[in-house]
Amino acid sequence: MNNLKEQKSYLKKWYNTTAEKYDTWGSNKKLVSEIYEDEFEGVKKILDIKEGEKILDVATGTGNYLILAATKKAICYGIDISPKMLEIARKKINKLNFRNVVDLKIGDADKIPYENDTFDWITCIGMFEYYPIEHVKKILIEFKRVLKNTGKIITDFPDINNSKAKEFKDKSEMVNTSVYLYNFDLIEDLIKEHNFSIIKKQIRGFEIQLLLKINNK
Repeated sequence: MNNLKEQKSYLKKWYNTTAEKYDTWGSNKKLVSEIYEDEFEGVKKILDIKEGEKILDVATGTGNYLILAATKKAICYGIDISPKMLEIARKKINKLNFRNVVDLKIGDADKIPYENDTFDWITCIGMFEYYPIEHVKKILIEFKRVLKNTGKIITDFPDINNSKAKEFKDKSEMVNTSVYLYNFDLIEDLIKEHNFSIIKKQIRGFEIQLLLKINNK
C-alpha cells in the first residue's frame, strides 16, 4: 500500500475492528498483553516523568502507556486515529478512577490538536513502522512544535536486523498494511537533523526504544 491516505484509513479500520480484543492477545490477564509486555517494561524503565508534568501519548490505543504515566501523577493527554480504541481507553481509565487523565481525543500524529510548547513529554510506541521516512520527518516536526524547550520523547522503531521484525513486516503486508524497516543510521541522522539527541537506546522485543530530548527550538 503506497498511498498514505489509504494506509491511515486501513489502520483506522483495523484498530476499530480489533479494539475489543486488543488487550486480550496472549494468555495473561495483566494490563498489557504478554505480546507487548517486554516493550511496556522497557518504556516503564525510562519514563522518568515527574508529578504534574504534562505528557501526550500519541497513538495511545487502549491507553496502556497513558495509564503508566497517570500512575506517576503526570497530567495526561492522549490522541489516536481510532475511535474504538479510545472508547476502550476511556473505560479502563474511568475504572481506575484517574483524575489526572484530562483529555482523550481523535487526532493524528502529523496534525496534533494542541498548542505550541504544551508538553513536557511525548510517548509514541508502535507507530513509526507504519509510515514512510518523509512522513516520519513531518511527525517529528510536529512533536517538536508541541513540546516545551526541555521536552523529551520516548518512541521506537523496529530493529531491521531482528528476524521477528521481518516476520512482522511480512505478516502485516499479507493483510495489506505497509510496514517500513529502516537502517538505524538513517533514524539517527533523522533525529539529529531535527535537533534531538538520543539519551537512551535499548532493545525490547524486536523494537529499538529511544529516549530523546530537544537540543534547541
